[in-house]
Amino acid sequence: MKKILAVLLCVLMLLGMSPAFSPPAQMVVDAKVHAPTNGYVGVQLVWYVTDVVGVGPYRYAFDVYRNGELLNMQDYQSDSYRYYTPKKTGSYRVKVYIRDLGSVQAPTLTFFSDSTPVEEKPVNKITSIEAISGTALRISWNRMIGATRYELWRSTTKLGSYRLVKSLTGLTSSYANTYLKPGTKYFYKVRYRTGGVWSSFSPPVVGVPLAKSAITTITAGKDRVTLAWSKVTGASGYEVRMSTSANGTYEKVRTNAGTTMLVTRLLPGKAYFFKVRPYQRSGTISYYGPLSGYRSIRTLK
Repeated sequence: MKKILAVLLCVLMLLGMSPAFSPPAQMVVDAKVHAPTNGYVGVQLVWYVTDVVGVGPYRYAFDVYRNGELLNMQDYQSDSYRYYTPKKTGSYRVKVYIRDLGSVQAPTLTFFSDSTPVEEKPVNKITSIEAISGTALRISWNRMIGATRYELWRSTTKLGSYRLVKSLTGLTSSYANTYLKPGTKYFYKVRYRTGGVWSSFSPPVVGVPLAKSAITTITAGKDRVTLAWSKVTGASGYEVRMSTSANGTYEKVRTNAGTTMLVTRLLPGKAYFFKVRPYQRSGTISYYGPLSGYRSIRTLK
C-alpha cells in the first residue's frame, strides 16, 4: 500500500512540474484589402490592408495583376500597403499574402482586392480665348481634379512648333498672354500634371489680339443715327450693337467693313446707346475684339 501511494505521489509531482497544455495561438484568419475605385495611366495606385484578425506581427507581400496577368511580384515586408504606377489601360487588382509571425503554425493566407479600372488621363480643354487688347489674349481652361501644374503652349500655326508660354499652379484656370502682335493668329494648347505625370495636350484653340475701338462721332436725325469709330489694326470688319438703356442688353445692328454706319428706322425723340467691336474673319469664323464704351444720343422729334 505504501508503494502504491509513493507511485501516485510521484505521478502527481511530475504532473505539477509539467507545463499546462496550451492550444496553438490563433493564426491570421481575416483581413480587408482596400483598392482604389479607378485610376489613370501614369498615375500611382495604392492598395492597403486593414482589420487583420490574427496574432501578429504580420508580413505582407503584394502581387499586381492586369487583366488577370501577373505583372509584378513583391517580397514580404512589414508595410501593409503597395504602390504601383500603371503603364497601360486595363483592370488592375492585387493578390495579398499575409504571414502571421505570431502563430506557432506561421501560416500564410491570401486575399484578392477588388478590380480597379485604369484609363487614359482625360485631356483638358481650353474653354475660351478673349482679346483684351491689341497685344494681349486671355486664355481660360477647365480645372482638372488633382492637377498640381498647368502648362500653356503657343504657336502661330496649327501644326507648327509650339513653345511653352507659362507654367502655372494647379489652382490657376486662366492666363493673360501679353506682348503679342495685333491681328495675328495664335494657337494655344494646355496640359496638366497629376502624380508627377503630364497629360496629353488639349486640342488647339485660336485667338487673335484686337484692340478696343472707340466711337468718335455720333449724330442724329429724326429716325436715324450716324456713327463713326476708330480703326483697329488687324480687323477685317466691325460689329455695331445698340440698346435703349446704358446698362441694358445691346443687340447686334449689323457689321461693316468700314468705320462708319448709318442706323435707320429709329423712333423720333428716343434715346439710343451704341457700342462697337472689331473682328477678324477667317473662313466661316470671326474672332472678336473687346466692346467699346457706349455713346448715347437722342433722335430728333
